[in-house]
Amino acid sequence: MLGCGAREEIVISSLSLEQSTWDSLRVSVSFARRTVLGKDTPVQADSLLVVGYNALYDTLFVGKDSVLTLDDANLGNRERLLLEICGQVRTITVCDQSGIEASPKRISLSPEISYPYRDRVYQGSYKLPFIVERQAFDTPEESWEQISRSETIAGFIQAYVEGEKDESIQFPFSKKQGGFNLTHYPNYQEFKYLLDSKLYDFNEASVQFDVFVDINGFTDTVGSISKKIAPKSDEEQQVDVAQLAKLAAEQLVDRLSPYLNDRRNVVFIDSWDYNIFKKKYTINMEVEWEGRQFTRQQHSLQGTLEVFEPDQRSNFRLKDTNRRTRRLWDRITQTSLLNLQPLGSYNDDLLESPELANSTAFTFDDRTLLIEAESFHQARSRNNLHWTLDKNRNGYGGSGAMVVLPDRGIRIRDSHQRESPALDYKIMFPERGTYYIWLRSWAKDNNSNSLILGLNGTPLPSYTKEIETDEYEEWHWTRSLMTSRRHARVEIRSPGIHTLNIWMREDGLYLDRILITKRRSDRPERVATDEI
Repeated sequence: MLGCGAREEIVISSLSLEQSTWDSLRVSVSFARRTVLGKDTPVQADSLLVVGYNALYDTLFVGKDSVLTLDDANLGNRERLLLEICGQVRTITVCDQSGIEASPKRISLSPEISYPYRDRVYQGSYKLPFIVERQAFDTPEESWEQISRSETIAGFIQAYVEGEKDESIQFPFSKKQGGFNLTHYPNYQEFKYLLDSKLYDFNEASVQFDVFVDINGFTDTVGSISKKIAPKSDEEQQVDVAQLAKLAAEQLVDRLSPYLNDRRNVVFIDSWDYNIFKKKYTINMEVEWEGRQFTRQQHSLQGTLEVFEPDQRSNFRLKDTNRRTRRLWDRITQTSLLNLQPLGSYNDDLLESPELANSTAFTFDDRTLLIEAESFHQARSRNNLHWTLDKNRNGYGGSGAMVVLPDRGIRIRDSHQRESPALDYKIMFPERGTYYIWLRSWAKDNNSNSLILGLNGTPLPSYTKEIETDEYEEWHWTRSLMTSRRHARVEIRSPGIHTLNIWMREDGLYLDRILITKRRSDRPERVATDEI
């Protein structure tokens, strides 16, 4: 409080806080002029100012009225609030402080964890349908009511082999659903060792996922789920072997005879083996196919295919071949070993994204939307060209970048809906109007630097559909259209969910991120500032 002279001062003679609900607060305050003899004379304040702070001393509200509205649903469990009340009497300001507690809250959850993803014990996705409740106001403690929070519920998920909680992995979440890659976090090697040991000793294992939330410093477990893992049966492995051999044969023929259309090959599997410790398939196989349409040359090769799980890294070692096939082989390599593209995603006609499997559409945050390219809703292959997640081009964000493989220097000028592989992203556009698009990409040269944009399955008009980068051998944000050099954009005629399509125009271009903004002036360095 501040004095007003040597013989008298202005004081707060009474202060009380009264709540009629958790969301409503009435401040009752009286002021008085106090003389040196201690006698108080009531006075009327010219103005009143009430400032509220949360437990982290962030300002929650500033008001000039005695009745205030509290956003209790977005406060923590019994979070302590500090109120500073100040009155102005002529030129004198006098202040006092008081505090209240937010409502008691509890969070329950039945987490949905999809794990492992395609037998990859390091990868999965989660969905967290939180139920938030608070104790009903001025009722017995056992009475609770469900509430909705507009602010994000954040926290972390702890994963561990059952019975081995001391060797757990923790990864954060800030959304209700998403994907995870356990290799990105500490303690993965210890986790993987324990998991392999359980599988070897007992032929099965369980991984426990505990979900923790953190609301204004209050951390607690709100839900758990256990996922059982068991090695594949012999019958399942035989199916895998047949599929892997088929995919490898397609790549081999594609590499050796790249200019043939409608190639037909026959695959013979002589023998196979699976090493549980190395997670490796060894497949002895033969491949036969016909050459050019008119000469009908017969090609064959025999060798050993090695496929390493879970990333399906693979190679083929040539053992025997006929003379004409040997000439084709020598054109692409001078050794007997040929490294292949990962087989797990090479021929997926429809590849689900682990980050957004069965998810809803992306939503904007303050008129901007940042999407990791690998978080597509759907990927479609065409003409033996496939969008593939790649982690070899350092500097990407998220869990990798998307690139069309195999990279053979192909350019598709027209008929992209029928000829080009595509990535689809479902987006909730909040209002009609123009939305501007940036892409973060990496290109080797001007033969692999462009993509085609579309909306709801149709390429954009010719003067707005082709977006390209003119920066090479580095990660770079681009918004430039090929023909006009104007800003890439889409026109939304009605709010709601629309699908953004990205088609390959030239193979070999790496796509890392997509930024969509409502303001033309927004630039990635200002709105996409999270760490790469």
